[in-house]
Amino acid sequence: MDSSGQNNHLVPTSPSSDLTLTQVGISLLLPGLDTAGFIPTGQLPGARPLLLQTNHQGDAFVLWSRSGWYMAAEDRYWMTKLRGRRDPSSKEFQAWLSEAEMTFDSSGTGWLTQAGPRIYRIDRELDVKLAYTIGTDQMAGTRFELCNPIRATEAAGGRVLFWGEQRSIELATLRGILVAFEGKWTHRPDFELSREPGFSAFGLLDSQRAWVGTTRPKEDAGLYEINLTSARAVKLPEPEPLAFARVKEILASGLDRYVVAGNRPFTPASNALWRYRAGVWEKIKSPLDRAEGPPVSQTRPVRTILPANDGLWMGTSGNGLLFVPDQSGTPAQVLDWRKGQPLDGVHRMAALNDGSFLLIGLWQGTTRARPAELLKGKSVSPRLLDLWETTGNLQRDGKGHLWTYRKVTGKRCLSEWDGTAWRDYPIPEEVQGDLGYPTGIDSRDRLWIPYRERRWIADEQRLELTDKAAIFVPVTAEWILFNSLEEAFKDSAQGDAKFRVELPGDNQPDFSSAGEICFWGMDWNRRKRFVHYFDGTGWRRWELSAVGFTRPGYPGQPFFTGEGELAINISSGGARAGITRLFNGREWISRPFVSAGERDPINLKSASRPAMEAGVPIVNQPVADASGVEWQASNQQLFLSQRSISVPQFDLEEVHPFVGSRQVLEVIVDAKGNAVLRTGVPYGTSSYAVLAPKELLRAGHLDTVEISHGKVELQFALTNRSSDSAGNVAAAASPETRSGFISVEMANGRVILRWDGQGVLQAAEEVIGPWRDIPNAFSPHAVSITKPKAFYRIAR
Repeated sequence: MDSSGQNNHLVPTSPSSDLTLTQVGISLLLPGLDTAGFIPTGQLPGARPLLLQTNHQGDAFVLWSRSGWYMAAEDRYWMTKLRGRRDPSSKEFQAWLSEAEMTFDSSGTGWLTQAGPRIYRIDRELDVKLAYTIGTDQMAGTRFELCNPIRATEAAGGRVLFWGEQRSIELATLRGILVAFEGKWTHRPDFELSREPGFSAFGLLDSQRAWVGTTRPKEDAGLYEINLTSARAVKLPEPEPLAFARVKEILASGLDRYVVAGNRPFTPASNALWRYRAGVWEKIKSPLDRAEGPPVSQTRPVRTILPANDGLWMGTSGNGLLFVPDQSGTPAQVLDWRKGQPLDGVHRMAALNDGSFLLIGLWQGTTRARPAELLKGKSVSPRLLDLWETTGNLQRDGKGHLWTYRKVTGKRCLSEWDGTAWRDYPIPEEVQGDLGYPTGIDSRDRLWIPYRERRWIADEQRLELTDKAAIFVPVTAEWILFNSLEEAFKDSAQGDAKFRVELPGDNQPDFSSAGEICFWGMDWNRRKRFVHYFDGTGWRRWELSAVGFTRPGYPGQPFFTGEGELAINISSGGARAGITRLFNGREWISRPFVSAGERDPINLKSASRPAMEAGVPIVNQPVADASGVEWQASNQQLFLSQRSISVPQFDLEEVHPFVGSRQVLEVIVDAKGNAVLRTGVPYGTSSYAVLAPKELLRAGHLDTVEISHGKVELQFALTNRSSDSAGNVAAAASPETRSGFISVEMANGRVILRWDGQGVLQAAEEVIGPWRDIPNAFSPHAVSITKPKAFYRIAR
């Protein structure tokens, strides 16, 4: 469940489709109950939820903090215990917690482990007490208060095993395994598998054996079988080269073992799913994920699996739901939005009593459907002229052509869309590393590709990260490579006072009329952010503290004031007011706040993202295109808004990439007049959809009116339309052929309905019917509000 500190309860699902979506937060699915078993945990005054876990006896435990996060210091926390519909019991306790994880063994005892040396025990009376502190002699590494996360796993006979997860080489890590049994603690420090401590994954085979993954050092990386008694380790053969270079998860279903592994540390697209059955490895799915798990917390994401009679259901991040047939050699089925599945990622699953599945995507919501419905799926709407996926943003050049990242036949490309077809330019091999930054475009119509180069320093056993930049010149198809953004900015701006570059994100530079440049930069090896300033001849740099920033608060992007002075705005904690720091040529000084617009700190902006309160869905703000038309994805639908009226662009049965909690993040009109929309979720990859020209999308009519106490809700539907075998959308019907209401007004507590032409007014208590005719009803018709809600439509 969600450990982000958000407290959104489940809201009722809508009956309008087979796959319905709701918001999810800290709520309980109690064993043996149907959907009536969803019980919100409530809210402790002054506290926010961090973790939710259930034990073997069916009790649910919620960990709360006063800040909604772990303090990494001694602080107050609360533990709540719930069972059934009884009132919860809570107890306060003091603890040192950082990135905690809660695990319960079969006896009902709970364990709080964390990215720190302290292990806490949760007893049946809800008392949380320090159980064990890992000693410095049991750890490898120097940094002790913060360490690589400690995980807990129960073995046969009531033993609880604690192991250190490999994450950062800069943090201390538990050597070997720590065993808790009948109040005694035993440390098994050495195993014959690696010269480095910690495991990347851990999975028990039986009471004496386990599979573990290790990634360091590189020559020892792989999957091992270890004997928990003798400490003997045997490296398992790889089914293909580098298959287990980075083992990330080890899962079990019956006698089968599943391994999630990749060959790149921070690239989910390298994750492959392997199945081990009767001594034979089989690659089930590659890539398994398209995105990292949502940044709900720093704790390890838990891969959810659900065995079934005919196979195994497995959740992914950014790739929907996966069904693995039991029969070897049968391809796995990916069930994402193309099948009508509204969740990009499935992070928790539960089988309900009626045979349906409850699927939960953290930060997205929940959906409930039967397995047969999921496997059958639906067909993608023919109204999409084209569709592609990428992790990059869109840029529009002077000709109206669009640019983005794509993968073509396995190669990374910078791709150009002219409104009809693609042209792909392979990114040079020298541009190695993460293309995680947005692309940019400058005043000469050149494409900017910032990237982060990764280089392993073997002698020092460390990873060196360097920000670099590449520029693509479309006219000559030439690539220009730079060792830093500073080099790229300086080379491009010298001798051209009007030079500008649009580079979305924190790297966006600001330019003065005197040829000066400033921007944010990051030293990844020192983990420090710097202000970079070019004065016309050379670069100067200041670390945040030198500028005058201290926590709490937020720094904005550096900018030049109207007088041409280098400045940066800093908020003061949660206040909306702040100060402006100016560089006077010698030092940074404070001045009253000077607005920098979009370059201000986030909490100084006039339109900040609203907080997520209980029962309130994630706000999806409309996004306007160049013509001022607003687009918004909401309630599994895409809406186009004009004159305060929102018109849905797809029918209920159409499958489109705006289902679920996907948002419209960007809208650009291409050279042919097509609306190109970028859609995505708060984490992971993005999808782009090229829709029909807007003239065909705007035509709509009022189809259904919902009337309830105090409000009238209008639902629009598209006019009659058709598409040929090639998927080309026919022109919208003329106004004379439309059927539906033309106006709805409220007067003296009654609703006045007006409709055009012939037709019979019908009413229903639910939008799905049954509908009944209202005899002798002519336009205009007055409706009294006498029921909690009612629906009206015109039948032709």
